[in-house]
Amino acid sequence: MPRCGRPLGKPAWRETFLSLGRAGCVLDVARDEAHAAGLERIDIDVGRDMDVPLSGLGEAQAAAVGRWIREQPPELQPTGALSSPYLRAKSTAEILLREAGLADVPLTVDERLREREFGMLDRLTHRGIEQLFPDQAAARRARIAHAFARAGSG
Repeated sequence: MPRCGRPLGKPAWRETFLSLGRAGCVLDVARDEAHAAGLERIDIDVGRDMDVPLSGLGEAQAAAVGRWIREQPPELQPTGALSSPYLRAKSTAEILLREAGLADVPLTVDERLREREFGMLDRLTHRGIEQLFPDQAAARRARIAHAFARAGSG
């Protein structure tokens, strides 16, 4: 018997686990527009990052995944859902479950599920980071340089 006092055996949860990121949000749209215009800052008027809503495309993405889940056999459909407290993540899960016909599936919001916090770099484009915080840009390049090194390039 294991130390926890429960006998070993088949777990009570499903063997299938489906993990999805959140769908597209208005911050994604504003970021893409800022990059295309060569701006330093992402122009979006939303208070906290966690309050950024889904974009129209994001709502359509969540609905499409929900319809796909609805077409799956019952043994592959979720019996529970887990979301971060971010509005865009909760909305993705709610739309997905509704479109899947699984509105009765419990949605648990877990405060431990968070996106990265960017602090002083929040809502800056790459150009903005380079211009306003060159030391941070250099540190970031040094930290991720290994991911872009090509074999044999020295």
